[in-house]
Amino acid sequence: MRWSDWVLVLHIAAGRGNDLLVRRFLERGARVRMRDAARRAALHHAAAAGHLRVIHTLLTQTSPADARYLLRARDEAGRTPLDCAREASHARAAAVLETAAKEAIQ
Repeated sequence: MRWSDWVLVLHIAAGRGNDLLVRRFLERGARVRMRDAARRAALHHAAAAGHLRVIHTLLTQTSPADARYLLRARDEAGRTPLDCAREASHARAAAVLETAAKEAIQ
């Protein structure tokens, strides 16, 4: 399997809320900064679906630099993961991402 295929699987797992699979990918060194064809990172997919556990995993089980990158990442439409959560009316996910973004600035 090519690395790009694994990235797609990570994004699908994040979007479906499969925290166990996301954790396993991270433990095996998955590159969380990789993007799909729409320039979305795994955090975009988790945020758009409102998967709080996956959001937490992606932000806490990666390096602080990767977490900051994920929080600021913009897809091809210019949306951050926070924007995706808000657009999908996932208020709790948006609140978690907003708090994480504020903490990342400090």
